[in-house]
Amino acid sequence: MGEDTPKPDLQEQKKGEASKMFPSREEVAAVDERQASQTLGTTPICEIEERQRVRVSGILQALTFVPMAQSPSLRGQLYDGTGFISLIWTGRRDIPGINVGVHLVANGVVVADRIHGLTIMNPDYSIVARKDADG
Repeated sequence: MGEDTPKPDLQEQKKGEASKMFPSREEVAAVDERQASQTLGTTPICEIEERQRVRVSGILQALTFVPMAQSPSLRGQLYDGTGFISLIWTGRRDIPGINVGVHLVANGVVVADRIHGLTIMNPDYSIVARKDADG
């Protein structure tokens, strides 16, 4: 009976211990984004609720042009280390300076969309220069 019980794999156990000592790039980036959000005094995305007026900051991780018959839109995915929020600019095909990898502060009212989750439609925004990006 004792022989049928699987023994913990020593290598798997060591991998788990190593991951605690050496965080992944994603974990380090998340910490950096959370710290930048705190420095800018913006609301962490994980704390946002629908119908709130918020000021959020983060890195634009995805940007998609959505062609629609009546009104095209540009959709961005903003990440702050705690979560994602969609930013949608209606009637826009592109916006100068808005590219994947840019850091933004966005302001607006949050709506909950079944497809995109938390979303800010036509947010006011400013591009933020990051000190660590220049060295």
